Amino acid sequence: MHPSTPSLTDEQAQAVVAFAPDGVLVVDASGTIVSANTRLCELFGYDIDDLVGLSIDVLVPDEVRGLHRTHRAGFLEKPSVRMM
Repeated sequence: MHPSTPSLTDEQAQAVVAFAPDGVLVVDASGTIVSANTRLCELFGYDIDDLVGLSIDVLVPDEVRGLHRTHRAGFLEKPSVRMM
């Protein structure tokens, strides 16, 4: 980061994610949901307390669930940005 660039506090960063216009989901290496923002919950029709702790697979259609597991494993080996 450039020395003159102000950094966000943790609280500010959390607010950016919480109020983002797009759904944001955070999962751990095993695919367990650890965090989601309000927009994502609205899109999928869940309360945040119901999502946290579930497998990401509950949000993936049955017909692509196996492929998604493969994509997730590939991402862990070589992270890259891609649209979902």
